[in-house]
Amino acid sequence: VYMVPLYSTLVSLKWHNTYQGIILPSLLTGFSVFMMRQFMQSVPNDYLDAARVDGFSEFDIYFRVAIPLIKPAIATVAALHFIGSWNEFLWPLIIINKPRLMTLPLGLQFLLSKYGAEYQGLPLWNLIMSASLITMLPTVLIFIVMQKYVIQGITMTGLKG
Repeated sequence: VYMVPLYSTLVSLKWHNTYQGIILPSLLTGFSVFMMRQFMQSVPNDYLDAARVDGFSEFDIYFRVAIPLIKPAIATVAALHFIGSWNEFLWPLIIINKPRLMTLPLGLQFLLSKYGAEYQGLPLWNLIMSASLITMLPTVLIFIVMQKYVIQGITMTGLKG
C-alpha cells in the first residue's frame, strides 16, 4: 500500500537510483511526528509565557527556549531514524539498480550466491561476518554517543510537566 505510490512518485520525480530517493522517504514518519508532538506538549507553558513577557518573538521562543528543552527528543528521533535508515533493506532494494549506490545491507546480501556463501568452492562466511561487523559498528557508536538523550527522550515522552 505504501511502497507502490511512493515508488511511482519518486520515478516521476526522476529520483530512482539517486541518494534523494533513498534518504528522503524515511525522514518524516508518523512515529517522529507523534514523539515530537508529545514531547512539545510536555514543555511547561510557564517557560513560554515568561519568554513572551521578556519580549521574545515567537521565532525566538521556538529557537531559544523550546528547542533547548526538547533536545532529548530530537536526539532520540535522530538516533532511531539513523539506525532504521542504516539497516533498511527493502526500500533501497526497490529504488536502486546501480551497484555504486547500494547500501551495506544490500551489499551483504549480494555476498551470498544462490548456492550459499561460497565463491568458486571457497567459503565466504569469514567475509560475511566481518562485513556484518563493519555494518553494525556505526549504529552501535551512534547509540553509545546518544544513549543518555535516547533514554531520557523515551522516558519523558508523553509526560506532562
